[in-house]
Amino acid sequence: MSLPNGCWITERIIAERRREGCMSVVASLRELEERRYLRRVVSRDPVTRQYSTVCEVFDRPYESAAPAGEMQKVRLVAA
Repeated sequence: MSLPNGCWITERIIAERRREGCMSVVASLRELEERRYLRRVVSRDPVTRQYSTVCEVFDRPYESAAPAGEMQKVRLVAA
C-alpha cells in the first residue's frame, strides 16, 4: 500500500526488503487474493504476445466484479 501507483515490484524484491523467504511472501499474497484484498489482472500484448500482470491492492475487500476480459487465475511459481 505504501508504493506509488504503477510501481514495478516482484515477490523476490518484497522478500529481500522484508527479510522473509520468497515462498512466505507468495503465500501471503495468495491469502490476500483469496480474501479479496488483492486482484491480479493478466493481459497479453497483441504485438509482442507477452503476458503482463497488474496487481490491484485494496484496503478493504473489493466487491466489484473483475475487469472484463480477465484471464483465469495464474498460479505463482517461486523463482
